[in-house]
Amino acid sequence: RDIGSPVEVFTQLLKKTGKYRAMVLTSSDVLLGVQQGSVLWTREEALAKITAAEFMPLPLASAPVAGGGQFPGFFERLMIQASNLASSVQELVESVTASITDEETAISKLESDHFGFQKLIVALSSVGRVYGLSTTKGSILWVRQLPGPSCSWRELKLVSTSLVVACGICGDDGSGKLLALRPRSGEIVAVREVTYDKVIKLPLYSTGDWLLETRGSVVHSDMSSATPTRQRSLVVASFASKTAMVIPPTKKALSDFDTYRSRMFLYSVDMSNEVIQGYCVRQQTQKGVFGLQDTWTVSFPTDFERISDIAAPDTDSAIHSPVMAMGDGKAPKRKYLNGNILAVATVKAEGGIPRGAVLGNSQDTASAVVLYIIDTVTGKIIHRVSQKNGKGPVHLAVTENLIVMHYFESKANSFEITCLELFEDAKKVAKMDAAMMATMDVEKPEDLGFSSHVAPPPVVLQKTFLFSHSVRFLGVAGTRLGITSKLILAGLSSNHLAGIGRHVLDTRRPMGEAPLTKEQSAEGLLPYHPVIKLDSKAFPSYNLTLCRLRDLSSSYTFLESTSLVFTFGVDIFFTRVTASGAFDLLSSDFNRLFLAGTVTLVVVILGVTNRMSRQKRLAVLWS
Repeated sequence: RDIGSPVEVFTQLLKKTGKYRAMVLTSSDVLLGVQQGSVLWTREEALAKITAAEFMPLPLASAPVAGGGQFPGFFERLMIQASNLASSVQELVESVTASITDEETAISKLESDHFGFQKLIVALSSVGRVYGLSTTKGSILWVRQLPGPSCSWRELKLVSTSLVVACGICGDDGSGKLLALRPRSGEIVAVREVTYDKVIKLPLYSTGDWLLETRGSVVHSDMSSATPTRQRSLVVASFASKTAMVIPPTKKALSDFDTYRSRMFLYSVDMSNEVIQGYCVRQQTQKGVFGLQDTWTVSFPTDFERISDIAAPDTDSAIHSPVMAMGDGKAPKRKYLNGNILAVATVKAEGGIPRGAVLGNSQDTASAVVLYIIDTVTGKIIHRVSQKNGKGPVHLAVTENLIVMHYFESKANSFEITCLELFEDAKKVAKMDAAMMATMDVEKPEDLGFSSHVAPPPVVLQKTFLFSHSVRFLGVAGTRLGITSKLILAGLSSNHLAGIGRHVLDTRRPMGEAPLTKEQSAEGLLPYHPVIKLDSKAFPSYNLTLCRLRDLSSSYTFLESTSLVFTFGVDIFFTRVTASGAFDLLSSDFNRLFLAGTVTLVVVILGVTNRMSRQKRLAVLWS
């Protein structure tokens, strides 16, 4: 494997034997221990520079089914059960063998378990080293070094179960590379050199081979099969040249995007000039390339206000219910589910912010933290809230209609978390629907859909809590169907990973000392308390110290209660979290022996009673 060229060498001479030992650091951040020309050990130090990670789902092991697509009969069901029993025994033997020999079992066969816990983590480091990690034991299944030593690799885009795209910037002018890899083996199947600022994964699917050009030639991925896989299309946007390129540039992908582009709006964030620019997609200028046009601009005064953090909702996350009961006995309110919102947190200063100043340090004169909620379609600021005496750095998380903001409050000398929940204004929405139905040939308001151009501003509920910890980032862990409550994950500066339940950050929590009403108790609301207390025993990171975490990646499982979380920084850590408890799993203290004994006793009793019944019938016949 490619480990790069040596960068630094540290040698040690053994005086007694005259031999030497050396520790070699390569350009790919691989650390080698060498003695007399032979490699003693290898350490992948690039794991401390991971910038992006994706979970790749694995296929379930095949099971026998009835022919013709019909419901299996009695004997077929017996055969299926017997086959499953044999497979279970084989998996048990393999797991015991793997625990002894320290080898992988199902993950080596690239098969998932029935709960969806076993997946493949594809991790990308900034130096261009890509890893395939097992979720069972954390072992490295494969390693690949991407071409382009001068590139800074930033993002991973999982477009299908058989293809992942790595995105890297190789120059100050935005020139970069896109590389398509097989997630299961790490094999590089295609590469393209492009100039881009942003890569967006579209909710559009195409079939066929993935085509990417490289230096005038076309590389065909070796992934064709009898059944073509569905792959997500990508848009590579360059804001300097105001172009958007569709990949793959197949006929179907271009046709689908040409229909979809009227609903697609892009934005760029210039942190150095404190400017956010919006764009719409124009017609195709050449094959696979569409033009971009400026639509709106939001700029902040650089001498008094700086952008600290931005966050947008994950459009791929599942939303179980679009309404929420408020706990007041009235009709539930509809959530403001606008997938085009952008949360922008800025830090303001009365006396100005010097150029090059670090937000949040002791010399910072910031007097307020301001949160803007911007609609990226129209550029309208649909809500603005200012927290006096706030200082940066600010960290944001957005999920569904909830926005969570963490910052430092200088007057109280403590950290705070402000939560905002957005709901539709029922009266204004009804008036808007009536006006639109009068001008459009629509019979039901549900057929109108959501439009940022005419939607009224939302109703915002807000709560602020004291938080005793500094954080490095905020993230969200969701589930497959979105039924389970979301879990807000915080990477603490104390080198731990903490989980904050959605019910703790609920803006509906009633204030005052009055007891909860029946409606509030039915909704599971807690009385408002100004302090969020974290139980260190309930941390997802347990008692482990996770050094300088930077970000996380999460994925769902087949169980609605459980999510997979992978955090990375100097250390990497993987775990399973259950925001609402493992309600669809047997508890750890469940008496399995008693259950097995009860089933065995029932089978024995059935056998005995069956024998007694036959003997009785035989005696009756003889008599």
